[in-house]
Amino acid sequence: FFSTLTAYMAIALTFDVEAIESSVQS
Repeated sequence: FFSTLTAYMAIALTFDVEAIESSVQS
């Protein structure tokens, strides 16, 4: 469960970073 939670957080963090970069570039 902990590993799954960590992986989910990592994916969410990556998604947030990409979204932020896209907003900045716009």
